[in-house]
Amino acid sequence: MAIARALANEAALIIADEPTGSLETSQAVGIVELLREQARKRRAAVVVASHDLRLKDHADRTLHIRDGALSAQAAAGTVGSATTGFGKTS
Repeated sequence: MAIARALANEAALIIADEPTGSLETSQAVGIVELLREQARKRRAAVVVASHDLRLKDHADRTLHIRDGALSAQAAAGTVGSATTGFGKTS
């Protein structure tokens, strides 16, 4: 329901906190594909905060946050504690 509300507002930035944490893999992939599709369609950006390592292969960019501070940036497909970038790139 929260994802539907976020998409209904047609915002330029969608922030998702653990959107796939309790989902089975097939459902998690569906959520990620939905976010990517909607971001491209609306020319929006999606920022996802997650511990779900299944998301790493779907991100355009990952940021690693350790002890409240940015500790590393990485290209798509690397392991991180924070993932961002399903939408437009800057």
